[in-house]
Amino acid sequence: MRIGIASFLVFAFFLIGRMENNFAQTIKSHKIVKPDTEQHPGFLKSWPYFNFWMEDMVYFFEEKEPLDWQEAKAKFHSGEFELLKGRVFNKGFTESVWWFAFQLENPLDSDITFIFNPYSSSHTSWDLFVIDESGELLEASKSGHRVLQKDRPIKYWVVNFELHVPAGESRDFLLRVDARGRPTFTTFYLDLDWDYWWNEIERGFAYGEIAGRTSLIIFLGVVLLLFFKKRLYLYFALYLTADLIILLDIDNYIFSRYEGEVYLLWGPIILPFFSLVMAMFFIDFNLEFFSIRKSQISIYRYFKAWKKILLVLAVLVLTTLVYPDWYGVKILIYEVAILATMATLLAILWQCIRQYRIRSYEALFAFGANFFLAGGMIFYYVSILGWYEAHPLEMYFQGYGGFLHAAILMVGMLHQYHRTQKDKDKITQEQINTEREILKHSIQAQENERHRIAKDLHDDLGGNLALIKLKMELFADKHLGNGDKAEFGDLVSLMEDSCKDLRYISYELMPSDFSSKVLRTMIEELVEKINAQKKLRFSYEVGDFPSLDMDVKINLFRIIKELTNNILKHSQATQAKIKIELDESSKELKLVVEDNGKGIPKEILDGKVTGMGLSNLKSRVNFSNGRLDIQSSGLGTRVSVWVPVGGEGFDSEIGKKKKRIQPHSGLFEP
Repeated sequence: MRIGIASFLVFAFFLIGRMENNFAQTIKSHKIVKPDTEQHPGFLKSWPYFNFWMEDMVYFFEEKEPLDWQEAKAKFHSGEFELLKGRVFNKGFTESVWWFAFQLENPLDSDITFIFNPYSSSHTSWDLFVIDESGELLEASKSGHRVLQKDRPIKYWVVNFELHVPAGESRDFLLRVDARGRPTFTTFYLDLDWDYWWNEIERGFAYGEIAGRTSLIIFLGVVLLLFFKKRLYLYFALYLTADLIILLDIDNYIFSRYEGEVYLLWGPIILPFFSLVMAMFFIDFNLEFFSIRKSQISIYRYFKAWKKILLVLAVLVLTTLVYPDWYGVKILIYEVAILATMATLLAILWQCIRQYRIRSYEALFAFGANFFLAGGMIFYYVSILGWYEAHPLEMYFQGYGGFLHAAILMVGMLHQYHRTQKDKDKITQEQINTEREILKHSIQAQENERHRIAKDLHDDLGGNLALIKLKMELFADKHLGNGDKAEFGDLVSLMEDSCKDLRYISYELMPSDFSSKVLRTMIEELVEKINAQKKLRFSYEVGDFPSLDMDVKINLFRIIKELTNNILKHSQATQAKIKIELDESSKELKLVVEDNGKGIPKEILDGKVTGMGLSNLKSRVNFSNGRLDIQSSGLGTRVSVWVPVGGEGFDSEIGKKKKRIQPHSGLFEP
């Protein structure tokens, strides 16, 4: 499933990244005319129009009342048009229709063709009127969003016109632009046919590179989301997708895919709506990135309240679809939406500065990345709002800003993930150490209580029973005859058995001389006492291993006792075996206790039923940093325990003693 989703996303984002290069097909079918310059050596250097930017060449006029081309021409020649200083026309959002005019003169003895490109991503319609020297209309053509690609003068771009100027003649060009309810940002380009297409190749590859790399980073965010299931990566992919949609709309590629009435309706809201969407998910991402929800409640509430305002603005932007001709209301809502987005970007930057005191590394990564995104978007927004005469390549700032933001932030998220995992591992280790310490004290308390009870039984109750037995024997000698002594002797024998049982219980609770005896001796004594009860036959095998710490020795002996008690109580076995050996490769002491009993019930092995025996066994194994394996069937049970050991020397008293039995499966019961 994940591979399928990943493959689909790779294909989708690869397609988006390469959309920018579709003009290559147009170049193949377009006849590029390169002028003959051999007869004019200084042609390319001296020709006044080959500066690519149409600086101080274009005049503009705001239409107060509807004009036709003749009225516009008259106003142009009467000087009512204003000269555009520089190369960028930018009046922000507008409710008006604008006219532009310029003249071209060809002093050469051959015709020449120009490519005229008034670069903009938001103009609804463009009407070009070509007028000769006598004032006659030679040609009228249309372009813009209202014109389908198949009907445009040059089918590649939204607004491109071929301008033909015969040798020795001049032409007037009038351009009527309907940008009502949209930004007026426009840059005027003029170049030769062949040179124009080379510039388009460079521009197309630049946009393709930005869109493709940003798409790849979005895809990586989706992959991280699928594998790590963290909302952080979801928010990352969502706000970058909104940023990518804005970038593609700037370069008119959303229009190229959805031209016609669909784009005419939805196109005007792409910038304000997806700016708000980007801002909302950008807030969510940064709150998640800095874990503000858990640590800084007041800041979290402020951002959540601001996010609700952004959501209301997004709804208002959508309502403008109902009344597309209410240009004044639309412009007000769009400008407020853009201003709110700018405020959000600045607030996030300020928040990164505040977080530096708490999380310096994450804050530095976030600020560096967010600075590129905020800088690029704000630079683009202030040009769209008409606050300054922007450089015509401002969309590259927006595109590269978003890409650099995504790239840096991806590194930052990976760094944060590494640090988070390191902190989690540290916390987990601290928890394990704490649990081990608690378990150590608990086991130590148990040992102390065992020692106290064993001492009380041996010293108090054991002494009392021995005294009672002695007095019973003296009483029988003084006051009973031979016949009564035999019957009374049964009571004395019963008392003697009770004393033996008491000594065994006392030994079970606390074997004597833990500190002085080696583990082999303790196991040998335990097996002898078990075999003395003649319930089943125990054998043991103890190999050589390093001397053990007191805690390890006591704990390991308690594990053996737990297992032998369970065998005696539950297994119905006739044979059992204890085996201890050192695994040289892993430096672990391996304990195996097995029997030929009835095995462990399935519900206990599956964990559906638990008991103190199993719980105590697991606790002691965990306390020793060991491992536990239980194998059981109807033929018996085999319990294996591995305990890490230290120490350089070996116990001198430990040798090899083997009493072999036929191998079989073994037992464990709680």
